[in-house]
Amino acid sequence: MKIFLNLLLLTFLVVAEIHLAEKLAIISLDLCAPNHKNPDSAVEGLPEADPLSRS
Repeated sequence: MKIFLNLLLLTFLVVAEIHLAEKLAIISLDLCAPNHKNPDSAVEGLPEADPLSRS
């Protein structure tokens, strides 16, 4: 029973560590990314289309 509890705790800690590493990676990528409010689209000079304004 003690071995089972140790394995369960170890599994929980590994999953928590992976989750934390993913969160830290996302935060670091967000901080390193350029801060553009409205980046140009693939067509030079045209602003990005608003997805809510469909006709």
